[in-house]
Amino acid sequence: GDDATEAPAATTAPATTTSATEPTAAPSEAPVAGETRVPTAAATPTEAPPAPVTISSVENLTVAVDGWGSDLLDSWEDTQPSFLRDYFLTRLLTRDENMVIQPLLATEWEQTADGIRLVLHPDAVCQNGEALDAESIMINIEGLLGNIDGFAGSLFAATLDGLIDSDGYEIVSEQEIFVGTDSVSPAGWSTLHGANYHQIWFMPADYLQEVGHAEYVQNPVGCGPYELTEFNPGDSATFDRWEDFWGNYEYYHKPQHETLEMVKVPEATTRFAQLSAENVDMALGLPFPIAKDMERSEDGAGAGINPGNGGLWTQTLGANGKMQVAFDLEFALKELKDDGSPKADPAEWGGDPTLNVRVREALALAIDKQSILDTGFGFLLPNQSICSKGSFGWRDSQDFVSEFNPERAKQILAEEGFGEGFSLQAHFGEFSGRPNQKEAMDIIASNWKDIGIDLRVNEHDPFTYYASGDAGNREYQSVNEWSWGRQEHCSLLVNLAYSSSGFRNEYNDETDRLNEELGNTTDPARQLEIMAEVDDIVLENHWIIPLYDASAVYGYTDRVLEHKQPPFGAHFMDLQRILLRD
Repeated sequence: GDDATEAPAATTAPATTTSATEPTAAPSEAPVAGETRVPTAAATPTEAPPAPVTISSVENLTVAVDGWGSDLLDSWEDTQPSFLRDYFLTRLLTRDENMVIQPLLATEWEQTADGIRLVLHPDAVCQNGEALDAESIMINIEGLLGNIDGFAGSLFAATLDGLIDSDGYEIVSEQEIFVGTDSVSPAGWSTLHGANYHQIWFMPADYLQEVGHAEYVQNPVGCGPYELTEFNPGDSATFDRWEDFWGNYEYYHKPQHETLEMVKVPEATTRFAQLSAENVDMALGLPFPIAKDMERSEDGAGAGINPGNGGLWTQTLGANGKMQVAFDLEFALKELKDDGSPKADPAEWGGDPTLNVRVREALALAIDKQSILDTGFGFLLPNQSICSKGSFGWRDSQDFVSEFNPERAKQILAEEGFGEGFSLQAHFGEFSGRPNQKEAMDIIASNWKDIGIDLRVNEHDPFTYYASGDAGNREYQSVNEWSWGRQEHCSLLVNLAYSSSGFRNEYNDETDRLNEELGNTTDPARQLEIMAEVDDIVLENHWIIPLYDASAVYGYTDRVLEHKQPPFGAHFMDLQRILLRD
């Protein structure tokens, strides 16, 4: 085509700012902005990134995906993240291919003990011409919190509520806002800015209030690089390039392709067949038995760069999601009988063997984690922590495969009066970008059968499963194989499992106390100490059994020349960065 997709040079250089809740870099390095450094890169840019070169427009990009989270489009009515929103909505921050935090909507950002200062891109608008200015950000945050009539708020409203002081906004100018905070809440700030795990998206606030949720779903208007033009929930989504997109960064700009089509293909071998036949240009989540024999871009010119040998090629995103077995103890411990007393006392187990900590210890000892790793070896990484591997809060000491000792497990069960075994129900839903969940559950069921445990595994639609679980649906008893997207600050995982208000795991008074302190300290060293203490308590009580950190393999045809993106990401695709042959 004749159309060019050159993005102009950035008009606002991102500031080098330091968050008070993150570690300060060594004097020879750039200080940290917004989140944490990971081992792959320095933390913040010191100048505006160069604009991309002019590239001839191409007609289409077709991607076969394993899923996109939920089918929900409205970020103010959110029960689960939907990765489709990455393309027609926008976020505050991102990471580049070196894992350096970079600006998107926010060009400058800073957190102090009193609040968060944001300077916004001066050209940021939505597809209806509505400005993404300071007032829009304030309204968006209130909508996400569920403070606007007619909207339920985000899944992460409680996490944001622990951060935001709704009476503390100060609109400094059209492009600058100060958001007062009730506490430091590193988990809340991490959720809000979305530099890695995308959970918050910003929308045209005036349009959304005018038309309401139901009308917005029928006629979505975005603020990102694409317009959503056709959506078949659970099946496909078609986006057209937004010709007037305001993004002017190398990693966030108008895409080269005119049309993006995402096709949902749940079966991995079918996705590979579609890729091999060149019916699609890219396929997500290729399984290890297939991907291990394909050409890796990391072995050639670099991750995300076509090796140039004319065939299919791949890149791997490491540790992009956590897998764990969770015992839903909070359901049993928090629900009350008719007389107001707890339904179960952990000291008495209440008839559920998993309420006994020694039973949970036995179940952990009976899982052959190395066999699970071997089902996707090289793409599944050992991690014995609640924290994402390599994140702020993760410890090198947790980089190992835990003991597999079925004989000791049987001995413990016998000592606790369960020598004859028992039955359990297990539940999981295979989430997008989290390979080998079913294989892991099959191995666990086999391992536990060897110690006398009859595990009945139930697979669910992932959206329904996670949405119901997060809402506190009590049907998922007693064992779950939960997935978490990669969190760059472990405080979010600590915060979500907070026993007074969290879900998916049960914590105690001590971890509640530690979590309160974590949300109110700006000392990064103390943050690390607190997260280590919580991690140890969780593991000592076997409230969860960490399984592995999953990696994702993306496959490409030779038509794709380049796809730069962060090497660690929860559901990064950054499809607007793909370069294709004419």
